[in-house]
Amino acid sequence: MRIRRAKQRCRPILHLSVKQFITGFCWHKADDEMVVYLEGITRPVRPCDITIIEEAT
Repeated sequence: MRIRRAKQRCRPILHLSVKQFITGFCWHKADDEMVVYLEGITRPVRPCDITIIEEAT
């Protein structure tokens, strides 16, 4: 749910200590884990490898 919200609201995330944005994600019922696609990176990334930056409200 947090990944979907970060994509919809164009919130930045951290991947390898670099600020990125989520361009897409994919999860099928038969898959063990969701895959996330980031702007500028051609290969999928595991969700546990990213950190969602929470903005103060």
